[in-house]
Amino acid sequence: MKIFESVIDVCLWSIITISPNQCRFVKGHVTTDVIHAVQLLTEKHRKKKSTVHMAFLDLVKTSDWVPYEFIWYSLHSYGILEAYVHWMQQLLYNRATSSAYCATGVTESFYI
Repeated sequence: MKIFESVIDVCLWSIITISPNQCRFVKGHVTTDVIHAVQLLTEKHRKKKSTVHMAFLDLVKTSDWVPYEFIWYSLHSYGILEAYVHWMQQLLYNRATSSAYCATGVTESFYI
């Protein structure tokens, strides 16, 4: 599974572009960089006695709301090979299972 994920990772990173101010999932960028930038921005505007407007968008659960059909369509439109899309559908979404660790041990596998 790790090899498959690495192949897909290389394919996806070859076709996507990320804004330079995006920190999540970007090597060498951390959320504290953004916090520091916000602090500097607010201090600058406070000294000028000007208004600054900010918006924060939490995308933690957005992938739960995107229909799978749209994900498959998007991958096809960016030229991801059909075989890779099929593998993702089969391995990552159609038969995905998990189990939970707890104080009494590990639960039986369940579909997610």
